[in-house]
Amino acid sequence: MELFDTIYFKGIVMEEEDFVILEEEIKQRVQELAKEIHEFYSEKKISLIHVIFVLTGAFIFTSDLIRELNSLGIKMKIKEIIVHSYRGMHSGEVLLEDRDFLDLKLNNADVLILDDILDTGKTLHAIKEKILEIYAIKSMEFCVFLKKENNERQVDLDIRFVGFNIPNIFVVGYGLDYNGEYRELPYIINLAQLMKDHE
Repeated sequence: MELFDTIYFKGIVMEEEDFVILEEEIKQRVQELAKEIHEFYSEKKISLIHVIFVLTGAFIFTSDLIRELNSLGIKMKIKEIIVHSYRGMHSGEVLLEDRDFLDLKLNNADVLILDDILDTGKTLHAIKEKILEIYAIKSMEFCVFLKKENNERQVDLDIRFVGFNIPNIFVVGYGLDYNGEYRELPYIINLAQLMKDHE
């Protein structure tokens, strides 16, 4: 598709319908994020991070990020939790299973939560509340690959690490899906543009 050879862009404001983040940009930003995380925890002299990532959307981002963190010498314990919230293109009720949290063993831990995208904030807020309900942790930080701007955030969360700020559009690729499709794309693209190009 010629679109991916011509649009991006760093520092260039694009029309929302043409929004795309290329594979090369993603790789570079993940490396930068790993350095930011390494610096943050090194300054606090924290030697072990309990990394909790959200299935299914964050699995590709997590895979890339933890390998970068490992190359920087960060010691991690990595576990996943399953959260269901999206129904098609709309954010629905956040569904959490207690059994997914009871096995995390986070007492006295420094926790880093990884997720693919911050939209309404309901998912990460629910995860935060559930962990604090069950465990007495040392610290909790959040890292999201994408953060939507210009939308009415329903929950105010302090997200320390953000990959990309994006417009308030529905995007797919790099683990993000629409009804189970497009997770395998190595780039991020506006779903509307992708569907238009496939017409």
